Amino acid sequence: MVIAIIAILAAMLLPALSKAKERALRINCGSDLRQIGIAIAMYASDNEDKLPPQRVNATSGSVWYPYEVGRKSSVGVWSAGPHNLASLWAAKLLADGKIFYCASAKKYPGNFVYDKYAQIAAWPFGQDPSDPAYNGGIIRAGYSYFPQANETENVGGILLPKVGQTSVNGVTYNLVKQSQLDNTKAITTDLVYSSAKDSQPHRDGNLGGLNALFGDAHVRFQSQRSVPAAWAAPYADWSNLDCVGVRAIMNMWKP
Repeated sequence: MVIAIIAILAAMLLPALSKAKERALRINCGSDLRQIGIAIAMYASDNEDKLPPQRVNATSGSVWYPYEVGRKSSVGVWSAGPHNLASLWAAKLLADGKIFYCASAKKYPGNFVYDKYAQIAAWPFGQDPSDPAYNGGIIRAGYSYFPQANETENVGGILLPKVGQTSVNGVTYNLVKQSQLDNTKAITTDLVYSSAKDSQPHRDGNLGGLNALFGDAHVRFQSQRSVPAAWAAPYADWSNLDCVGVRAIMNMWKP
């Protein structure tokens, strides 16, 4: 009888405990994103209003560009970058690389956790080439960085924030100034990698969700319930998004 009562109580309490744990992870993630937002503003202040260089391509490329922070040729040597959020680390505004990875990132397979890049050397150069998930020296963060300008352009019938194309050492960047930001558009979000609810960094009941940081450094949780279009066709499979799809998704999050 006692065992049966304990089992009933456990069945009642476990969902509540799971929900509380998820809530704590979401709050922790939001705190990290706010720090990133403040660091981005500080970076602009120190660099003539320029935000960290955003790796993006308006005509080619895929979903990984917004969360790639650079590529290494050997330990401690960049072959491309640093760019995106790693610019904050290089500028010594955020010294601990752990802040660039959501606490829920363990849900993702492969290379989206801090520990992957601190195996044989200090982050970000420490991925072990013998690791089955090694990706040829590409270093990835756990957040998507995509500052959006207040100037728009028509892209295939969709009005999206304008993306410029500047080549620096063979890498294509969109260079945005803080004064050009549209503060109603997300600047950084939890990883836009998979739209499958079980791999979403955070949850809204049984639905997926993520945190989004805006240009004024405030963070708001976004879920399939509040932004259904981001989880519906033609954007239902984030892993297959092209460059236009990524731009459209990042333009959907609500402040």
